[in-house]
Amino acid sequence: MKHFSLFAFALLLSCTSTPEESTTEDAAIVIVPADSTKEERPLAELAPEQQSAFDALNVLQTSSDEPNRLFSTFANQEQVCYPPDTIITISQEEFRAAMQDFVNQNYSQLSREERDDLAMKSALAADLYAVSLCLNNSTDVSFVEGAPRKGVWVLRNLLRRRDVIMVW
Repeated sequence: MKHFSLFAFALLLSCTSTPEESTTEDAAIVIVPADSTKEERPLAELAPEQQSAFDALNVLQTSSDEPNRLFSTFANQEQVCYPPDTIITISQEEFRAAMQDFVNQNYSQLSREERDDLAMKSALAADLYAVSLCLNNSTDVSFVEGAPRKGVWVLRNLLRRRDVIMVW
C-alpha cells in the first residue's frame, strides 16, 4: 500500500506541474503545425516598382464602378473559388494587357490617363503571375488569345504579401 500511495502522489504531482516545470522524461506530445517546419525567409523590402504596383492595386481596390471588383486579402487564404478550375502562368506583359482590359471595363469614373497609368503600374509587381482561374466550370472557355477575361482571377501570395482577387 505504501508503494501505491507514493505512486498516486507522484502521479498527482506530475499532473499539476506547469509546462515550465516538466522535464523530457514526463513531457507530453506536442503537435506542430505542418508548415512550421519550413524555414521562413524574412520578407525582403519591396523594390520601388513593386511598391508602386501595390499602391496602384490599392487605388484600384477603392475606385471601381462597382464594389469588390478587385480586392486584396492576406496571402494564402482560402478564396471565393477554391479550388480553382485551373492555374496558369502569364507574363508581366500579358498581365498588363489584362489589367488594361479590366480597368477599362470597371473604372469609367477614372480618366483614360489614370486608367492607363494604374494598369501599367499594377503589373510591375512580378515578372510572372500564377493566376488561379475560377470559371464556374464554363465550357465556352478558350485560351487561344491568352487567359480568358472572365470569371474570377486569384493571384495568390503576390510577393509573399497578399492575394489579389479580380472579378471580371
